[in-house]
Amino acid sequence: MAWVFEAFAFAFGAVIGSFLNVVIGRVPAGESIVTPGSHCPKCGHAIRWYDNVPVVSWLVLRARCRDCHAPISARYPMVELLVALVALAIERRYGITWATPAFFTFAALMIAIAYIDLDTWHIPYALSVPALVLGLAYSPLNPRFGHHWWLSPLGAAVGAAGFALVALAGRLALGKEALGLGDVILLAIAGAWLGPGGLLPVVTFSSLLGVIVGVAMLSTRKPAPEDTAPPAGAEPLAAPAIEPASDGRSEPGATSATPSPSVSDGRSEPGVMSATPSPSVSDGRSEPGVMSATDSPSVSDGRSEPGVMSPPADGGGEVPDPDNESWEPDPHAIQFGPFLVVAMLVELLLGDALAAYWQDVLRRLWS
Repeated sequence: MAWVFEAFAFAFGAVIGSFLNVVIGRVPAGESIVTPGSHCPKCGHAIRWYDNVPVVSWLVLRARCRDCHAPISARYPMVELLVALVALAIERRYGITWATPAFFTFAALMIAIAYIDLDTWHIPYALSVPALVLGLAYSPLNPRFGHHWWLSPLGAAVGAAGFALVALAGRLALGKEALGLGDVILLAIAGAWLGPGGLLPVVTFSSLLGVIVGVAMLSTRKPAPEDTAPPAGAEPLAAPAIEPASDGRSEPGATSATPSPSVSDGRSEPGVMSATPSPSVSDGRSEPGVMSATDSPSVSDGRSEPGVMSPPADGGGEVPDPDNESWEPDPHAIQFGPFLVVAMLVELLLGDALAAYWQDVLRRLWS
């Protein structure tokens, strides 16, 4: 009869995975996960119940909406199948006990957080804080702790404090934020559910996985286009001749690039573009149809002609604000949250077996 419980766990996990697709899409946007019901994001039609069967409906519909025929992302069946497999693995690992639904809730929250982090570079407090609170509340019944329920708050404190120190050290060393507060909360969640003994395997495995993925991404990334350079063997451009002092005027139709220290009245002939960087005194006005590129320390009345865009007085543009919504990550950066989630699930399902294996390896090496 074990297969009945396993089949139920798989089906239940697929249904929860379908719900997690809604969570992943709506929580970052601040929308309700209850209303409205499931609908096509393209045409807005409500999804019929027989078109909402996990994995199967996506295959039957051939990955397209029944009403507008818009493509349906393959992520939907992937999340449903992943959550179903995780539910089956937890049931086989912990059996029919109170630990199974508790650990499945923990795993489901972590999977949703990982996908949201991949999409938005943010770990929502709406999911991370409840995961932390549930881990602490479940500590008296957690089979990983036995009667030592205090290992849960201890693990949460050690995880948060340790990663906060790592984040601070990275900021001081690199001059910018290396780890976000969301990653710190994830380590606190790992400590609350897995205990302080599970923190070292989680950090080690997630770091190793991050290095492997990072190296793979760098090795497959296309090189950036090089700066434009003159072809090999080409002769350098001739430098402009330096002429003696002039009266600051040039012939019509000519372009002057003479860097002569001349004294000018600040005016130029019509149709002439002046690039003379002379220390002239100007009244801030120019002749109609003339574009002036004079780099002279002139005295101006602070006004400009209509249609002229003036740069800021301090010479700088808009200062980017890393806290606003238009913040963009570094091109070489990758999210660390998903690696932590994978490591936590591995520790949850295989932690005891991996620990016993490594102890046996070390014992053999020592002997």
